[in-house]
Amino acid sequence: MATIVVDATAFYRTLLGGAARRVFFECPNDTEFVTSSFTMEEVSGKLEEIAKKTGSTEEELVTILAVLPIDVRGEEEYVATLSRAESEIGSRDPKDVPLLALYYAVGGDWIWTDDDDFEDAPDAATSTTAEMLRYVDTTVSGQIPMSESAPDS
Repeated sequence: MATIVVDATAFYRTLLGGAARRVFFECPNDTEFVTSSFTMEEVSGKLEEIAKKTGSTEEELVTILAVLPIDVRGEEEYVATLSRAESEIGSRDPKDVPLLALYYAVGGDWIWTDDDDFEDAPDAATSTTAEMLRYVDTTVSGQIPMSESAPDS
């Protein structure tokens, strides 16, 4: 089973109506998507802006979020790894610290993100939306075309 820790940028791409939605629904059934409650709060804070860009209502965006196969984890799940995450990326982007801490706490396979804020975390494997879509398209062959920092499958 692959555990993918989902960053806010992946949710934004999903809500903007792009192909990112495919990742959630076309990954193998044993794929687990997790995110932090902090990340979900960050995404919720952008719903009005996203609604204006897409012509959707905030209620429609909330419905989309509700049907995504995502397990939202509270701080109690990753409190033990917060200091490690803070030391690695806290000065770069404090909003991503809880997500990196969650990645370490759950032993995530990679972080799905479209920014480079995790590059200072030496043990964090990341994958962009484009890489995730290639993963979806190639899972039959068993090859995972991830960034250089992603684990081998």
